Amino acid sequence: MHRRFAFVIILMLAIFIFSSFFNPNVSANNTLDEVCKNAPTSPVCIERNKTENPIVGANGILTRVIQIFIYFVSVASVIVIILAGLRFITAQGDPNSVSTAKKSIFYAIVGLLVAVLAQIMVLFVLNKL
Repeated sequence: MHRRFAFVIILMLAIFIFSSFFNPNVSANNTLDEVCKNAPTSPVCIERNKTENPIVGANGILTRVIQIFIYFVSVASVIVIILAGLRFITAQGDPNSVSTAKKSIFYAIVGLLVAVLAQIMVLFVLNKL
């Protein structure tokens, strides 16, 4: 169980690090700079000079969807932790109930951490684009 979790974390970090080496926007930006020098009124150059992206900007749709998703995951995790805590309290020493409650709390915390890390990774990628 712990090996799978460690493997998933290492795999996510490897993908994140590997993807940061390849930035396709570098050559595209250089080409757009040259085009925009010659035709600054073209629709592409006008759109490129906008400071706020309606899809992935600070108030963009994708950013809002991610924030709402994180809110619901956070609320669900807190509810699961509360219910598992109640199960833990009412277990009355039953090893199976105590074990189930501990696992529920652990998985709720792991789910919350994965959701937060996913939000951080998405926002990092969106800010790089």
